[in-house]
Amino acid sequence: MPPVVMIHGTDGLKKSSPWWRAASPFSAMLLAHGLTIVEPRPKWSGALGGTRLSPPADYLDPWAADSRLTIWADAAEKLLLHLDKYAPGVPLNAISHSHGGNVLVFAILYAEPGRFHDVVTVSTPVVNTMIEHRLAALKKITGRHLHFYDTTDMVQAEGCLDDGLYPIRLTRTWPEPAQSVEVPGNGHSNMLNVDPEMFVRAGGATFLQAA
Repeated sequence: MPPVVMIHGTDGLKKSSPWWRAASPFSAMLLAHGLTIVEPRPKWSGALGGTRLSPPADYLDPWAADSRLTIWADAAEKLLLHLDKYAPGVPLNAISHSHGGNVLVFAILYAEPGRFHDVVTVSTPVVNTMIEHRLAALKKITGRHLHFYDTTDMVQAEGCLDDGLYPIRLTRTWPEPAQSVEVPGNGHSNMLNVDPEMFVRAGGATFLQAA
């Protein structure tokens, strides 16, 4: 099975979202299912040149549509440099949360063919300005894409405020051939930070084991 790279969301550096860290129950669950994890774990921030709370003075609103795509693309480039150093030349599986899934999209697009095999996105906002990017990324992975969502997840909904048309064009599911699975009770991150067995029950571990 390819090793798993874990990509946190915009606020993943906060203590309230520890799922991707080495000592987390979620990491322990993956290891118990025979999966290996890329070490050290990659990190990214919510704005270019620093944290989301202190972007450069001349930088655009980090939550405006064009700015966010630039942030995710920049983070993807840094992610690939990290992977070239710590997991060179091997296919990878990926688990990403929230906007980490949009970072993953750009990483897939920028990577060499065959770099990413199976990918899992959890609560990633399906941003309308990313439609073409998502479709192109689906064509580049060599395996499958599993997307988990919860219709009560307001954070995912707020993350789709990209083109001024919310909620008219709010979409929670990924385009086919990705498999989108509703997980009631997950909210935005319960299967990662609160109850990793929810990820197992939803089929996430089996999905990665089958790679």
